Amino acid sequence: MGAEAAAQLVVEAATIHAVHVADEDGYCRGCLLQWALLTRHPCSQDRWAVAVIDEHATDR
Repeated sequence: MGAEAAAQLVVEAATIHAVHVADEDGYCRGCLLQWALLTRHPCSQDRWAVAVIDEHATDR
């Protein structure tokens, strides 16, 4: 993966990570808003985003 593609992937992952946060009951707010799903946090989208950020982010 090229540096530019990795940087864009990190930006997209950060956006997903910012939306898929826990509400006061521990459910993912992003999943509820996007798909009307009650999913425990961290959801699969958030786990993916965190993994991408951990793997490809250069400014940690």
